[in-house]
Amino acid sequence: MTSQLTPEQIAELRELAQAAWGKWQAYKPHKGARGYEVKNGVEAVAQHALKRDAEFIAAADPVTILVLMDALEARDKRIAEQRMLLKGADAIQTDYAEALECQDDNDSVLAAIVALKKRAESAEQALLLEKQKGAGKILPIALPPSKFCPAEYAGSVLWNETEIWNKAIEACSDALRAAGISLQKGDE
Repeated sequence: MTSQLTPEQIAELRELAQAAWGKWQAYKPHKGARGYEVKNGVEAVAQHALKRDAEFIAAADPVTILVLMDALEARDKRIAEQRMLLKGADAIQTDYAEALECQDDNDSVLAAIVALKKRAESAEQALLLEKQKGAGKILPIALPPSKFCPAEYAGSVLWNETEIWNKAIEACSDALRAAGISLQKGDE
């Protein structure tokens, strides 16, 4: 037997467990009996077993097997959902890395956002100086748009990266407004 069951074997095991019934228990039928038995009510499920085998057979009754199978199915579903979320988060991170012209990893993206914020602060200071010198009218600035992440992704990598992105854009926007610099329509 291989270490992994095929979908057909899993379906067959589920059908067998659903067809079986009752709560099984291991017992020694009488003092001279050859081994232990497993019974369901008065019906014998297994006979002439070693004590540890009879206890295992009784513990693996149909209800227990069905509960275990349901738990494994739920786990596999959660794993598949998490893999999808991770794939989506990876795609977003790749988009951020391309937009920020940096490597495609968390540290590089975060460093690029910090650098973008510093550049915005430096631009703010330079524009303030220009404004103070009376250099004329300052043109509106366009910032990258904010990102959206649905609430069901709360706590995920995707959620965290979206939150960091939006905070960086918001900080840049606030700094530019504080400097008296207007933003292009749609970026406010």
